[in-house]
Amino acid sequence: MLSVGSLYAVGAPAEETTKAKVLIQQKEYRAAETMLAAMWAEFPGDPQLPLLLGLVSEKRGLLEAAEDYYTQSITMDVNSFDAHYGLGVVLFKAGEKQRAAKEFESAVLINPESYDAYIKLNHVYSALKDTERAQYYLEKAKQINPAYGRNLKISNVLMWVTTILLYGFFLLRKNYIVAAVFALVTSIILLVAGHHTDSVIYLGMAFVSGFFIYKKQLNVKSVSDNRKQSGQVIQKDLDEAVKKSYLILGLKQGATKHEIKSAYRKLAKKHHPDTNGNPRKNDEMIKAVNAAYSLLMKKT
Repeated sequence: MLSVGSLYAVGAPAEETTKAKVLIQQKEYRAAETMLAAMWAEFPGDPQLPLLLGLVSEKRGLLEAAEDYYTQSITMDVNSFDAHYGLGVVLFKAGEKQRAAKEFESAVLINPESYDAYIKLNHVYSALKDTERAQYYLEKAKQINPAYGRNLKISNVLMWVTTILLYGFFLLRKNYIVAAVFALVTSIILLVAGHHTDSVIYLGMAFVSGFFIYKKQLNVKSVSDNRKQSGQVIQKDLDEAVKKSYLILGLKQGATKHEIKSAYRKLAKKHHPDTNGNPRKNDEMIKAVNAAYSLLMKKT
Protein backbone atom coordinates (compact mmCIF):
# COMPACT_ATOMS: atom_id res chain seq x y z
CA MET A 1 0.00 0.00 0.00
CA LEU A 2 1.28 3.46 -0.95
CA SER A 3 2.12 6.03 1.68
CA VAL A 4 0.91 9.64 1.39
CA GLY A 5 4.37 10.77 0.24
CA SER A 6 4.62 8.11 -2.46
CA LEU A 7 1.06 8.83 -3.61
CA TYR A 8 1.95 12.42 -4.39
CA ALA A 9 4.99 11.28 -6.37
CA VAL A 10 3.01 9.00 -8.65
CA GLY A 11 2.16 10.45 -12.08
CA ALA A 12 -1.06 9.90 -13.97
CA PRO A 13 -1.05 7.03 -16.47
CA ALA A 14 0.43 8.14 -19.78
CA GLU A 15 -2.44 6.54 -21.69
CA GLU A 16 -5.05 8.62 -19.83
CA THR A 17 -3.01 11.81 -20.22
CA THR A 18 -2.75 11.16 -23.96
CA LYS A 19 -6.54 10.78 -24.19
CA ALA A 20 -6.97 14.16 -22.49
CA LYS A 21 -4.52 15.75 -24.94
CA VAL A 22 -6.46 14.30 -27.87
CA LEU A 23 -9.68 15.81 -26.49
CA ILE A 24 -7.93 19.20 -26.28
CA GLN A 25 -6.74 18.88 -29.89
CA GLN A 26 -10.32 18.06 -30.91
CA LYS A 27 -11.48 21.17 -29.00
CA GLU A 28 -13.55 19.03 -26.64
CA TYR A 29 -12.54 21.31 -23.81
CA ARG A 30 -15.27 20.48 -21.30
CA ALA A 31 -14.73 16.75 -21.68
CA ALA A 32 -10.98 17.24 -21.32
CA GLU A 33 -11.47 19.42 -18.25
CA THR A 34 -13.71 16.83 -16.56
CA MET A 35 -11.25 14.05 -17.31
CA LEU A 36 -8.20 16.03 -16.13
CA ALA A 37 -9.89 17.21 -12.92
CA ALA A 38 -10.75 13.60 -12.03
CA MET A 39 -7.19 12.49 -12.76
CA TRP A 40 -5.72 15.33 -10.70
CA ALA A 41 -7.88 14.35 -7.74
CA GLU A 42 -6.45 10.85 -8.02
CA PHE A 43 -2.87 11.89 -8.80
CA PRO A 44 -2.37 15.28 -7.09
CA GLY A 45 1.42 15.08 -7.39
CA ASP A 46 1.52 15.16 -11.21
CA PRO A 47 2.42 18.74 -12.34
CA GLN A 48 1.36 17.93 -15.90
CA LEU A 49 -2.31 17.80 -14.91
CA PRO A 50 -2.69 21.43 -13.68
CA LEU A 51 -0.57 22.40 -16.71
CA LEU A 52 -3.12 20.81 -19.06
CA LEU A 53 -6.01 22.23 -17.04
CA GLY A 54 -4.43 25.67 -17.46
CA LEU A 55 -4.28 25.13 -21.22
CA VAL A 56 -7.95 24.08 -21.31
CA SER A 57 -9.00 27.13 -19.27
CA GLU A 58 -6.94 29.39 -21.54
CA LYS A 59 -8.65 27.93 -24.64
CA ARG A 60 -12.04 28.55 -23.01
CA GLY A 61 -11.09 32.16 -22.25
CA LEU A 62 -11.06 31.60 -18.48
CA LEU A 63 -7.85 33.55 -17.90
CA GLU A 64 -8.02 33.73 -14.08
CA ALA A 65 -8.55 29.99 -13.79
CA ALA A 66 -5.76 29.37 -16.33
CA GLU A 67 -3.38 31.59 -14.34
CA ASP A 68 -4.18 29.68 -11.16
CA TYR A 69 -3.58 26.27 -12.79
CA TYR A 70 -0.30 27.33 -14.42
CA THR A 71 0.90 28.82 -11.12
CA GLN A 72 0.16 25.56 -9.30
CA SER A 73 2.03 23.62 -11.98
CA ILE A 74 5.07 25.91 -11.53
CA THR A 75 4.87 25.46 -7.76
CA MET A 76 5.04 21.71 -8.28
CA ASP A 77 7.77 21.92 -10.94
CA VAL A 78 9.62 25.22 -11.10
CA ASN A 79 11.59 24.07 -14.15
CA SER A 80 8.50 23.46 -16.29
CA PHE A 81 9.04 25.39 -19.53
CA ASP A 82 5.45 24.84 -20.68
CA ALA A 83 4.00 26.16 -17.41
CA HIS A 84 6.08 29.36 -17.48
CA TYR A 85 5.33 29.84 -21.19
CA GLY A 86 1.60 29.19 -20.74
CA LEU A 87 1.41 31.57 -17.77
CA GLY A 88 3.19 34.23 -19.84
CA VAL A 89 0.62 33.87 -22.63
CA VAL A 90 -2.28 34.18 -20.18
CA LEU A 91 -0.79 37.22 -18.44
CA PHE A 92 -0.11 38.93 -21.76
CA LYS A 93 -3.73 38.34 -22.83
CA ALA A 94 -4.85 39.78 -19.49
CA GLY A 95 -2.79 42.92 -20.12
CA GLU A 96 -0.20 42.21 -17.42
CA LYS A 97 2.78 42.76 -19.71
CA GLN A 98 5.50 43.11 -17.05
CA ARG A 99 4.56 39.84 -15.35
CA ALA A 100 4.25 38.15 -18.74
CA ALA A 101 7.78 39.26 -19.65
CA LYS A 102 9.15 37.68 -16.44
CA GLU A 103 7.46 34.35 -17.21
CA PHE A 104 8.73 34.27 -20.80
CA GLU A 105 12.23 35.13 -19.55
CA SER A 106 11.98 32.23 -17.08
CA ALA A 107 10.94 30.03 -20.01
CA VAL A 108 14.02 30.94 -22.11
CA LEU A 109 16.29 30.36 -19.11
CA ILE A 110 14.90 26.81 -18.94
CA ASN A 111 15.06 26.35 -22.72
CA PRO A 112 17.42 28.87 -24.39
CA GLU A 113 16.63 27.38 -27.81
CA SER A 114 12.91 28.21 -27.70
CA TYR A 115 12.18 30.30 -30.78
CA ASP A 116 8.53 30.83 -29.73
CA ALA A 117 9.49 32.23 -26.32
CA TYR A 118 11.87 34.77 -27.89
CA ILE A 119 9.16 35.87 -30.31
CA LYS A 120 6.74 36.32 -27.40
CA LEU A 121 9.34 38.41 -25.57
CA ASN A 122 9.73 40.56 -28.69
CA HIS A 123 5.96 41.11 -28.75
CA VAL A 124 5.76 41.87 -25.03
CA TYR A 125 8.59 44.41 -25.03
CA SER A 126 7.26 45.99 -28.23
CA ALA A 127 3.95 46.46 -26.41
CA LEU A 128 5.89 47.92 -23.46
CA LYS A 129 7.63 50.26 -25.95
CA ASP A 130 11.02 48.94 -24.83
CA THR A 131 12.55 49.00 -28.32
CA GLU A 132 16.03 47.90 -27.25
CA ARG A 133 14.89 44.70 -25.52
CA ALA A 134 12.31 43.97 -28.24
CA GLN A 135 15.05 44.14 -30.88
CA TYR A 136 17.39 42.03 -28.75
CA TYR A 137 14.88 39.18 -28.46
CA LEU A 138 13.99 39.48 -32.13
CA GLU A 139 17.66 38.97 -33.03
CA LYS A 140 17.81 35.94 -30.71
CA ALA A 141 14.78 34.47 -32.52
CA LYS A 142 16.50 35.08 -35.88
CA GLN A 143 19.61 33.28 -34.66
CA ILE A 144 17.57 30.22 -33.73
CA ASN A 145 15.45 30.35 -36.89
CA PRO A 146 17.26 32.22 -39.74
CA ALA A 147 14.24 31.67 -42.00
CA TYR A 148 12.20 33.92 -39.71
CA GLY A 149 14.43 36.91 -40.51
CA ARG A 150 14.03 36.32 -44.25
CA ASN A 151 10.28 35.84 -43.93
CA LEU A 152 10.03 38.99 -41.82
CA LYS A 153 11.80 41.04 -44.50
CA ILE A 154 9.60 39.57 -47.23
CA SER A 155 6.43 40.26 -45.22
CA ASN A 156 7.56 43.84 -44.54
CA VAL A 157 8.24 44.43 -48.25
CA LEU A 158 4.88 42.91 -49.20
CA MET A 159 3.11 45.05 -46.58
CA TRP A 160 4.74 48.22 -47.90
CA VAL A 161 4.07 47.36 -51.55
CA THR A 162 0.45 46.41 -50.87
CA THR A 163 -0.37 49.44 -48.73
CA ILE A 164 1.37 51.92 -51.05
CA LEU A 165 -0.38 50.43 -54.10
CA LEU A 166 -3.73 50.73 -52.33
CA TYR A 167 -2.90 54.26 -51.23
CA GLY A 168 -1.80 55.17 -54.76
CA PHE A 169 -4.97 53.62 -56.20
CA PHE A 170 -7.13 55.81 -53.95
CA LEU A 171 -5.12 58.91 -54.93
CA LEU A 172 -5.36 58.13 -58.65
CA ARG A 173 -9.10 57.65 -58.29
CA LYS A 174 -9.13 60.96 -56.39
CA ASN A 175 -10.71 59.24 -53.39
CA TYR A 176 -8.67 61.48 -51.12
CA ILE A 177 -10.85 60.99 -48.05
CA VAL A 178 -10.62 57.19 -48.33
CA ALA A 179 -6.85 57.48 -48.84
CA ALA A 180 -6.53 59.68 -45.75
CA VAL A 181 -8.57 57.30 -43.58
CA PHE A 182 -6.64 54.29 -44.90
CA ALA A 183 -3.26 55.89 -44.14
CA LEU A 184 -4.40 57.09 -40.71
CA VAL A 185 -5.76 53.69 -39.66
CA THR A 186 -2.58 51.98 -40.89
CA SER A 187 -0.52 54.50 -38.92
CA ILE A 188 -2.46 53.75 -35.72
CA ILE A 189 -2.12 49.97 -36.21
CA LEU A 190 1.64 50.29 -36.72
CA LEU A 191 1.92 52.56 -33.67
CA VAL A 192 0.11 50.04 -31.47
CA ALA A 193 2.34 47.28 -32.87
CA GLY A 194 5.41 49.27 -31.88
CA HIS A 195 6.56 50.18 -35.42
CA HIS A 196 6.95 53.88 -34.64
CA THR A 197 8.98 54.90 -37.71
CA ASP A 198 6.57 53.24 -40.13
CA SER A 199 3.68 54.78 -38.21
CA VAL A 200 5.10 58.29 -38.72
CA ILE A 201 5.52 57.63 -42.46
CA TYR A 202 1.86 56.64 -42.83
CA LEU A 203 0.84 59.61 -40.72
CA GLY A 204 2.68 61.77 -43.25
CA MET A 205 0.77 60.05 -46.05
CA ALA A 206 -2.46 60.91 -44.25
CA PHE A 207 -1.40 64.57 -44.14
CA VAL A 208 -0.62 64.45 -47.88
CA SER A 209 -4.15 63.16 -48.48
CA GLY A 210 -5.47 65.96 -46.28
CA PHE A 211 -3.62 68.47 -48.47
CA PHE A 212 -5.28 67.04 -51.59
CA ILE A 213 -8.67 67.20 -49.86
CA TYR A 214 -8.06 70.86 -48.99
CA LYS A 215 -6.90 71.61 -52.53
CA LYS A 216 -9.95 69.89 -54.00
CA GLN A 217 -12.25 71.93 -51.76
CA LEU A 218 -10.53 75.12 -52.92
CA ASN A 219 -11.02 74.09 -56.55
CA VAL A 220 -14.69 73.34 -55.96
CA LYS A 221 -15.14 76.73 -54.29
CA SER A 222 -13.28 78.44 -57.15
CA VAL A 223 -15.45 76.75 -59.79
CA SER A 224 -18.56 77.64 -57.81
CA ASP A 225 -17.49 81.28 -57.56
CA ASN A 226 -16.68 81.39 -61.28
CA ARG A 227 -20.07 79.95 -62.16
CA LYS A 228 -21.76 82.43 -59.89
CA GLN A 229 -19.86 85.35 -61.43
CA SER A 230 -20.50 84.01 -64.93
CA GLY A 231 -24.22 83.71 -64.16
CA GLN A 232 -24.28 87.28 -62.88
CA VAL A 233 -22.58 88.53 -66.07
CA ILE A 234 -25.00 86.61 -68.27
CA GLN A 235 -27.98 87.95 -66.34
CA LYS A 236 -26.64 91.49 -66.65
CA ASP A 237 -26.17 91.10 -70.42
CA LEU A 238 -29.67 89.66 -70.71
CA ASP A 239 -31.18 92.58 -68.83
CA GLU A 240 -29.37 95.00 -71.13
CA ALA A 241 -30.61 93.10 -74.21
CA VAL A 242 -34.20 93.25 -72.93
CA LYS A 243 -33.95 97.03 -72.38
CA LYS A 244 -32.53 97.47 -75.87
CA SER A 245 -35.30 95.30 -77.35
CA TYR A 246 -37.97 97.56 -75.81
CA LEU A 247 -36.22 100.59 -77.34
CA ILE A 248 -36.05 98.95 -80.79
CA LEU A 249 -39.79 98.24 -80.74
CA GLY A 250 -40.49 101.67 -79.31
CA LEU A 251 -42.14 100.34 -76.18
CA LYS A 252 -41.92 100.98 -72.47
CA GLN A 253 -40.66 98.24 -70.19
CA GLY A 254 -43.41 95.96 -68.96
CA ALA A 255 -45.43 96.11 -72.22
CA THR A 256 -47.98 93.34 -72.75
CA LYS A 257 -47.66 90.64 -75.38
CA HIS A 258 -50.42 92.29 -77.38
CA GLU A 259 -48.49 95.58 -77.43
CA ILE A 260 -45.29 93.80 -78.42
CA LYS A 261 -47.02 91.99 -81.31
CA SER A 262 -48.66 95.20 -82.49
CA ALA A 263 -45.38 97.15 -82.45
CA TYR A 264 -43.60 94.31 -84.21
CA ARG A 265 -46.16 94.19 -87.07
CA LYS A 266 -45.90 97.94 -87.61
CA LEU A 267 -42.12 97.93 -87.73
CA ALA A 268 -41.97 94.81 -89.90
CA LYS A 269 -44.31 96.46 -92.39
CA LYS A 270 -42.44 99.76 -92.22
CA HIS A 271 -39.02 98.27 -92.92
CA HIS A 272 -40.11 95.64 -95.42
CA PRO A 273 -37.85 95.80 -98.57
CA ASP A 274 -40.87 96.29 -100.82
CA THR A 275 -41.96 99.46 -99.01
CA ASN A 276 -38.61 101.18 -98.65
CA GLY A 277 -35.92 102.13 -101.15
CA ASN A 278 -32.92 101.14 -99.00
CA PRO A 279 -32.88 97.29 -98.92
CA ARG A 280 -29.61 97.00 -96.95
CA LYS A 281 -30.78 99.30 -94.18
CA ASN A 282 -34.17 97.60 -94.12
CA ASP A 283 -32.53 94.17 -93.84
CA GLU A 284 -30.52 95.24 -90.77
CA MET A 285 -33.60 96.76 -89.14
CA ILE A 286 -35.73 93.67 -89.83
CA LYS A 287 -33.08 91.48 -88.18
CA ALA A 288 -32.99 93.77 -85.13
CA VAL A 289 -36.80 93.90 -84.91
CA ASN A 290 -37.09 90.10 -85.22
CA ALA A 291 -34.47 89.56 -82.53
CA ALA A 292 -36.11 92.06 -80.19
CA TYR A 293 -39.55 90.57 -80.76
CA SER A 294 -38.30 87.00 -80.15
CA LEU A 295 -36.56 87.94 -76.91
CA LEU A 296 -39.44 89.95 -75.48
CA MET A 297 -41.99 87.25 -76.29
CA LYS A 298 -39.88 84.74 -74.36
CA LYS A 299 -39.36 87.06 -71.40
CA THR A 300 -42.95 88.29 -71.15
